Amino acid sequence: MRLAATEYDRCAEMFRSLSPAQWAMPTGCPAWEWADRHGKDFELTLTGSAGGTWQAGANGPTWTLDAVDFCRAISRRPASITLDELLNTEVPY
Repeated sequence: MRLAATEYDRCAEMFRSLSPAQWAMPTGCPAWEWADRHGKDFELTLTGSAGGTWQAGANGPTWTLDAVDFCRAISRRPASITLDELLNTEVPY
């Protein structure tokens, strides 16, 4: 239990040391970066080896998409999906 508390303290200190510019940098997760940019309710299930499920709120649209197509679409690369208003939120990476 002592190790967990030490690791928690170390992690918390790392977050406290980040500058505002560092907090504004894109995340390593395109789905959360996309969600942060549009700020609306949704449920997104991505399929494939990079898949998972992300949700914010309870009243938004629901999608099940291929993870590669989702990432290509939100970064404005050719993809096999059609973007609606919410999916049209660009995430440059």
